[in-house]
Amino acid sequence: MMKIAIVGAEDSVNKTYNILKNTNYNVTFFLKKEDQIKNTTKWIMQEEENFDGFFLTGIGIYHSLLKCEQASFNKPIAFLKRGAMSLIKTFWELKKTMSLKNLKIGFDIVEEQTFINICNEFSIKLENYYHQEYIFCKTENAYLKNYVDMYKNKKINCVLTSFGYIYKELKKLNIPVFRIQATNIEIEEEFKDLIYRIKLKRAEKNKIGVVILKINKNYMTTNILEERIFIEKMLIQYSKDIKGSVQSISADEYLLISNTELIKNDESLQSLFDIIDLCAKKHILVDIGIGEGSTVFNAEKNARKSLSFCKKEMENSIFISSDNEIKGPLFKKKELSLKIDNNLKQISENCKLNLSIIQTLNALQEKEMDYFFTSYELAKYLNITERSINRILKILIENNYVEEKKDTSKIGAGRPRRIFKFNF
Repeated sequence: MMKIAIVGAEDSVNKTYNILKNTNYNVTFFLKKEDQIKNTTKWIMQEEENFDGFFLTGIGIYHSLLKCEQASFNKPIAFLKRGAMSLIKTFWELKKTMSLKNLKIGFDIVEEQTFINICNEFSIKLENYYHQEYIFCKTENAYLKNYVDMYKNKKINCVLTSFGYIYKELKKLNIPVFRIQATNIEIEEEFKDLIYRIKLKRAEKNKIGVVILKINKNYMTTNILEERIFIEKMLIQYSKDIKGSVQSISADEYLLISNTELIKNDESLQSLFDIIDLCAKKHILVDIGIGEGSTVFNAEKNARKSLSFCKKEMENSIFISSDNEIKGPLFKKKELSLKIDNNLKQISENCKLNLSIIQTLNALQEKEMDYFFTSYELAKYLNITERSINRILKILIENNYVEEKKDTSKIGAGRPRRIFKFNF
């Protein structure tokens, strides 16, 4: 018997439960109804041990957990996405009370291109539209204020929202609002995925691995559909090789799940390198972040940590991250193993420097088995200018973590080079 908590806005939780309560899975459900996202995160963290998994009714709750430093789950989590089917159903509801002509719509969460495609497909004539894309740090009240201001200024005449809290507040203000709800099919498919993750968690002794491939939007050509088909074809084959699953998270992001050992073996890593190499030949810039953890949630969190390091490389790259180490860029001369420990965190806090800088400097010493470096060598590894590394070195010297020396081994005239000795 599995025990699963359905968490989210009241209307979404009720709908989800009514669809799933008669499924053939051996599951007991607990319903946690809360309209505001900020109130759900703490509850989930407190109740983790009481459930086998959590089924979240929206992306907002999931991402609020992802960005929470204290959140490190050992239980599987899945969330409902809003896509084309959800939006079509919302337009169907809108049609019952409003004309589909001269609409000025404000909407959120659903991708802008999906919205445009549906309007074109069903000949929905828009006078104007305003899209609030999902942003990690943006609060529900910020979304709400934007909608209210736009309505007062007559820039929109109705709202399509995925947020239960915003839906209720706009209703109180008598602003025409329609709820973007996941469809029955979408709910059932995501629930199957959660069941799969719970079974994987129970069956696997090894850690779970997540691979995230992210396309750099700034380097996407006009043939976006062609590029996606090209990438998806390779990822489908790769997912078969690692006996995993692949899903499209957004227009520029794919997520794959499997066993860590299958993802980390040499043949699998080489396959990923071949994928980014083929993308580079087509001038498509992609980053691949690999994460491992005891759950899909933890593995994804580590994979996104890997992606944050990829961004600094400015070229196709792969990083892999666990709870205590980040390694990459894989297959390149600059490859380093960055430790995650309290000593390095303390140095970062004392010097008010980014932790990744301290980790990279520490990893460089271990790789080269040396404590002496020039500013040029350090700047090259950190992908920054010598001027920037000199500012960093100045701070480290002031805090007694680095000593400046003169390179007396240089032969010939001229000033001796400045070299730096690390004390950590």
